[in-house]
Amino acid sequence: MPPEIQFSAERIVDAAIEITREEGIAAVTARAIAHRLGCSVKPVFTAFGSMDDVARATADRAKSIFTDFMQEPYEKLSFMRIGLRWIDFARCEPNLYRLLFMPSGGDAKTLTPLNVFANFSDLTEKVVPIIRREFDLTQEQSYRLYNQMIIHAHGMACILAVGQAEFTERSIREIFSETVESLVEHYKNGRNQE
Repeated sequence: MPPEIQFSAERIVDAAIEITREEGIAAVTARAIAHRLGCSVKPVFTAFGSMDDVARATADRAKSIFTDFMQEPYEKLSFMRIGLRWIDFARCEPNLYRLLFMPSGGDAKTLTPLNVFANFSDLTEKVVPIIRREFDLTQEQSYRLYNQMIIHAHGMACILAVGQAEFTERSIREIFSETVESLVEHYKNGRNQE
């Protein structure tokens, strides 16, 4: 019987996530992971072929953490709550938010608000019907409003993630309400057609 693996890929990614949460993805190195686990770097490269593989697995885990955070159960899921939740993730998990939505260097195409639909299709499938129901919009209008919300939420979230400003819950609600009301009126009046 082969010996039990002490440092599984899952434990290595757990350590990488911890380091990312504390210091950012740039601090995730084989040595940092080994130090966190109390081992040599050998288990890191036994479980993963390269640090690029570790970074991809870390980003995948961060994506799962984000999806779980966004889908946390509510009594009534509302469009406003989804936007606020997006911003809360950046406030609660700034380094994971940066990893997912503010990549730099070679990871610059990892995720962006504009390709979030493909990367978080489960979330999109839940949100678009909520928008249709809440605002009595078409499927296309609901999808466009969702896209606008993501871009808007992303802007505020980026400001929070890098610590440039602090929004109060009240100010976020006011900004979102005004934006959503304006966009819904825009779509309902048919001004979205060119």
